[in-house]
Amino acid sequence: MAAASTAAVSVANARGRSENGYQIHEIRISASAFVPAVFDAAPGDIIRWTNYDLVPHTATAIDGSWDTGHLGRGGTSGIILRPGMQQEYYCRYHPSMKGRISLRVIEG
Repeated sequence: MAAASTAAVSVANARGRSENGYQIHEIRISASAFVPAVFDAAPGDIIRWTNYDLVPHTATAIDGSWDTGHLGRGGTSGIILRPGMQQEYYCRYHPSMKGRISLRVIEG
């Protein structure tokens, strides 16, 4: 399930900065936790989750507005951050797993 307000992206080989100059943030899913659980990012940045656990996980906005979909072991999925998007997320399969994106405001 991908939300219309956020674009799901294929970033399997991306590292560091994207073509548009925004940062790519790597979130590991390991030991049934998002690592890091809280991080700072800016609109336009790319967030990429990779599952290192044996069991499947998701990263899903609390309000359901975006979702990585099913991530089996080694699975990777990403989103592009947009202003105003839901910043708190969890795993649909393991609701106690939670994370938060602290979205910076860019002035200019």
